[in-house]
Amino acid sequence: CVDYILEHAPNIKLIDVFEGAGNRDVTLVVAKKIIEEHRNLSLIYITDGHSPPVVAELVEKLNPSIKIATFDAIPENIELLKEGKFSLLIEQNSFAQAWNSLIHLYNACNSNWKPTTPKLFMPPIPITIDNYRSYWDDAKNKRILQDEEKGQLAEVLDRRPKRAYKFALIMPLSTGFFEGLGRGAEAARQHLKELGIEVTIVDAFNTWNDFGSVSIFAPIIDSFIAQNYDGIATVVVDPNLTPAINKAISKGLTV
Repeated sequence: CVDYILEHAPNIKLIDVFEGAGNRDVTLVVAKKIIEEHRNLSLIYITDGHSPPVVAELVEKLNPSIKIATFDAIPENIELLKEGKFSLLIEQNSFAQAWNSLIHLYNACNSNWKPTTPKLFMPPIPITIDNYRSYWDDAKNKRILQDEEKGQLAEVLDRRPKRAYKFALIMPLSTGFFEGLGRGAEAARQHLKELGIEVTIVDAFNTWNDFGSVSIFAPIIDSFIAQNYDGIATVVVDPNLTPAINKAISKGLTV
């Protein structure tokens, strides 16, 4: 974002980049300092979907003219968008991320599938008050997948499993943004169950203080190695998790 603005919008003055660690308490302190020191601030851009609600409350008290752009179409953030406290939500197809991880695992093990690129990016989805109903069901208070998003879902390449595979998906949390991952994972689990494939979904959240920590994730990965699973899908929040992933690969698991 900073690089883009510097190149394409030189008239926008960037104050700085600050770290809130995705933590509401930390972000609140940082945001208060920014707002008090920069009275002519126009926009705060927050690159997570968990901490922005506390910033919206702070902005309303200190300087309601400041706009907020942030991430994730989840109930709390959608409500703040509808109230005009957020100007923009940047959404991603979290359902597809979990669905694709499990379907890719199956295809990799059963059909020697390999990704065409090192990273499989999904285009960001800008959601505003004008278009949010295209992505959100107010009656059910839940996310709607558009046709182009459904087109991002991986498909099973061969519905004849060579054997009874066992896969696992490790999530850092099952609420908020991660609820979408959970729906995608469960849908893929049911889809693969029809083929006789076993899928285990683990919510590895303990506290925000050790969110995604290797101390939480590594023992879970070790347990799947011990149980002779064929593959696991996981997020990597803590870079120190890499040795545990390499260990799983060395033991023959697809990750």
